[in-house]
Amino acid sequence: MFLKKTSDVIIIGSGIVGNSLALALSKMKYKVRVIDKNRNVSEGTTGYSSGICRMYYTLLDSVKLSYEAYQYWNHDKWLKLVGHKDPKGMMEFRECGAVFINSKNSINFLNKTCPLMKQVGVPFENLNLVETKELLKGLKLDLDNSYIPRRIDDDRFGEVEEGGIQGCIYMPKTGFVSDPSLACSNLEYGSIKNGVEYQYGTKIAEIIKDGEKVKGIKTQFGGIFEAPIIVNCAGPYSQIVNRMAFKGVEELNDIQVGTRPLKQEVAYTNAPRGVNVDRDGIIICDNDIGVHFRPEVGNKWLIGNSEPECDPLEWLDDSELDSYDNSITDQWTNQIYRAALRCPTLPIPSSKKAQGVVSLYDVSDDWTPIYDKTNLDGYYLAIGTSGNQFKNAGSIGEIMSDLIDKIENGYNIHDLDPIKFHLRNIQVEDRSIDNTIDMGSFSRLREIQQTSNTVFG
Repeated sequence: MFLKKTSDVIIIGSGIVGNSLALALSKMKYKVRVIDKNRNVSEGTTGYSSGICRMYYTLLDSVKLSYEAYQYWNHDKWLKLVGHKDPKGMMEFRECGAVFINSKNSINFLNKTCPLMKQVGVPFENLNLVETKELLKGLKLDLDNSYIPRRIDDDRFGEVEEGGIQGCIYMPKTGFVSDPSLACSNLEYGSIKNGVEYQYGTKIAEIIKDGEKVKGIKTQFGGIFEAPIIVNCAGPYSQIVNRMAFKGVEELNDIQVGTRPLKQEVAYTNAPRGVNVDRDGIIICDNDIGVHFRPEVGNKWLIGNSEPECDPLEWLDDSELDSYDNSITDQWTNQIYRAALRCPTLPIPSSKKAQGVVSLYDVSDDWTPIYDKTNLDGYYLAIGTSGNQFKNAGSIGEIMSDLIDKIENGYNIHDLDPIKFHLRNIQVEDRSIDNTIDMGSFSRLREIQQTSNTVFG
């Protein structure tokens, strides 16, 4: 007979989302337990995040949330949020700025996101081509040619397109965290100092229910942890956890937005000779070639994929999650070669010296996360977050803990009249819109948002 261990809340998953929520709930005096099948903090997908912190989205509440959360990347504000200095060190944020190349391949996206950023007050400049070249002059980029993203085995790969580059949208308030695992560790450390208990190396076998309410979880080896509130922060495993939650009460499952694990590759390569990325590097989003560049320590470029139509998306089944091949594939090669179209002197490593990361995203049907309650009493969702929510680490816990606390204390019409989270760090520029985040934008019941079908959504 296994001893039952009780708490107020069980959070499934100790990535950046789970740890942010654990810290926020602990500050509200909830007794929290975090359970993860991995052996240590951030051994899941958070540790493989590109760590880019930006505000260009095509949904107003996503722009609000990201600009609100951006304020926490300030060193002093991050330390205040965490509450304690992590012995491992505190995360370091580099505000290097970002450009979004303006061409016919990006104009639809920019026409959606720029008005939203203006409404919220996110600073940006619309630079012409001459100004763009001046801004990026130290990076040895070819800004005279425009392309359409193609695979390298396409006969038209590298073919110059009409229209050219018009310039860029420059966003100075953009940056990155080069060690996402350390940021995750900081939140874990602050949570532990506040009394949160972590249960690593623990695989969940069942979510226990009492009628239409969650009661706790049973582990693979029969241990039982009781709690009246369970939050799914399981990343790529989110759908497996959902099936456990609704097993036997399938009629309660009204989630209309699905999530799926998507395999992703990120490439690394040295900067061209004579280019100092550590000094002059800037985040570059380039829909002409379907990749984005991010400075990386050691005078390197990190080259990520932007999901152009030419690249097949590799969705995984649940059975593949613990056994997928994490070695570099020809996707790495395609990203490197497409990047070299914009940066002709980019060093292209041999296959033996190829550096990169292969991991998983937990992607929702419209690339917007689900931060919501469910019809199963006490069961909450913070899922569909991979690839575009690391940047919101400081605020995810706040918006979710606010939602959970209000619903648990009797606000039972959230589905009809969604909770509004009052922004704490910013005042939106356009006073005709609320200085709140409408949590209905992240509802499980929302219509699939036809805004963007990529990580930039």
